[in-house]
Amino acid sequence: MSLKISEVANILVQGNKTAFKANASRRAGQMFNDRVVSLIAPKLPMMVRGYSSEPWFKFLLANAVAGTVIKYGAQNDKLAMLADAGINAASDDFLGSFNIEEMINQLVDGIDISGLTAATSASTANTTVVMDEVGGV
Repeated sequence: MSLKISEVANILVQGNKTAFKANASRRAGQMFNDRVVSLIAPKLPMMVRGYSSEPWFKFLLANAVAGTVIKYGAQNDKLAMLADAGINAASDDFLGSFNIEEMINQLVDGIDISGLTAATSASTANTTVVMDEVGGV
């Protein structure tokens, strides 16, 4: 099936609208989180204040603020939207602070799975034979 140019353009426009909304929300959330940190960090004990720039701290703070908004300020639509955007931005930053690819490589490096691979291949072959016999494949 071949799409018309107008259909391709419509798909691209819709995709860009979605991307712009998501990025605008993330940027607004980031600004909101930065403002929350700048208001709260000076009031924290000195030993804790140093963590205020850490992604995990901002994630916890964004969730604490969102919980407070849900409890006491849910009727304020602007505040609720910013708190939600703040969680999205903080969770993205927190997740981005991990090097997921390196963690996965460290997790699996040096583990010999040749026995598992052979067992899986044999199991798949047996399943295929059984399915053939009962007419399932």
